Amino acid sequence: MSGGWRMRVELAKLLLQKPDILLLDEPNNHLDILSIQWLEKYLINYEGTVMIISHDLMLVDKVAKRILEVDRSRLYDFKGTYSAYINYRKERKEVEQSEYNAQQKVIQHKEMLIDKFRAKANKASFAKSLQSELARMDVIDEPEAEQGVMRLRFNSCTPSGRIVLETKDLKKSYDDHTVLENVNLLIERGQKLSFIGQNGQGKSTMVKLISKNIFPTSGEIKLGHQVKIGYYAQEHSELLDPKETVQEAVEHASTPESRTNIRKILGGLAFRGEDIDKRISVLSGGEKSRVRLAMLLVQDHNVLILDEPTHHLDIPSKEVLKDAINNYNGTIIIVSHDREFLRGLAEKTFYFANKEIREFHGDIDYFLEKTNSESLSDTFKAVPKNKTEQKPPESSEEDKKKLKRKIDLLELEISKLDKRKSDLEIKMADTEFYSSAGNANAISEYNEIQLKISELNKQWGEIFELM
Repeated sequence: MSGGWRMRVELAKLLLQKPDILLLDEPNNHLDILSIQWLEKYLINYEGTVMIISHDLMLVDKVAKRILEVDRSRLYDFKGTYSAYINYRKERKEVEQSEYNAQQKVIQHKEMLIDKFRAKANKASFAKSLQSELARMDVIDEPEAEQGVMRLRFNSCTPSGRIVLETKDLKKSYDDHTVLENVNLLIERGQKLSFIGQNGQGKSTMVKLISKNIFPTSGEIKLGHQVKIGYYAQEHSELLDPKETVQEAVEHASTPESRTNIRKILGGLAFRGEDIDKRISVLSGGEKSRVRLAMLLVQDHNVLILDEPTHHLDIPSKEVLKDAINNYNGTIIIVSHDREFLRGLAEKTFYFANKEIREFHGDIDYFLEKTNSESLSDTFKAVPKNKTEQKPPESSEEDKKKLKRKIDLLELEISKLDKRKSDLEIKMADTEFYSSAGNANAISEYNEIQLKISELNKQWGEIFELM
């Protein structure tokens, strides 16, 4: 059974007991979107007490009516939804920052007076009393935007050819069980794609076929020119040796050029001090996820395959990962059931069902919109049997909707490129930039971005005229 099916069996065993108190630690890990939506409805109507540890924003927001957050060894208790808590948390941090700043001014002033008067005989007692006051003071810890938030940036190597991947009549079976059949895909350079569908429908099988970890039963799968794949597997045990330390695992995955930066990269992923000497066997799920991300950062790739990358990551880390994906210049394939994470991320969504793959030209929200449903339980029934998205009867209103959607996607892409262009301009304005290593790559990337923005602006204008 897939990880999703195993999780469903364990969850079913627990729910059938109908306990007075349900303790659920990341219950949505490995569950598909349909199962998560069912779980949400079940927990909302559950008569007993439910305590959930989860980093799924939508699940928490719909189910929870009281939020407990552990932050820097403190417990914060808030009655209300998670959305309301976010606003409260923002205000709380602003207050904490103001209190910290005010106290620091007092401390600095007293320290200045101590330094000024400690050497003067007639003021020594005054300086000593100030020192006593400082010693008794309950010092406020410096607030952090997000303590321990990782820093992440994927750098693609030499670009691949225009065609990244092409399959023809692809079929994959395990003994008598056929998972995929008659699959014909074409993936082009620079695309950001998401794979969705129920557990056991072949999403992980497809990415394993693409990454050459398994081979098709029949049909053809062809990688394009200079394609280099970075693969983040759903199960860490497939790629991590429990006997290795964090640093050793990353070193073994690294290119020679990246080895000198390993400690810096691990520091950016919140592995500090002795953390890098921990054995993989003693790491938490979140720490193992960050090790796998570090391994991707030290490898050469222009195609990233991320199979359930948000499992075990906290909410701030997921936001950092989403930004890194948006800023990646290569091609990305994401397998995920995290609805909030997928929003606005993919330009195409591939839906896996009944051994086939169907293509939708937009993100998860677009997929739901095209199938006229807010619930995937209805969506799975509503998707037509042909392999491309269903075309509704043409109407002027429908045309406008399509064009508006295209414009929204173009504006999102232009905004991402403008941000990256601004970052490069700041680097290039530095007087030491042109004598530093890697400046040629940065200049080349800058020129490519300018051309891409020009092309997208032209497309935007053409579509706007049609509206």
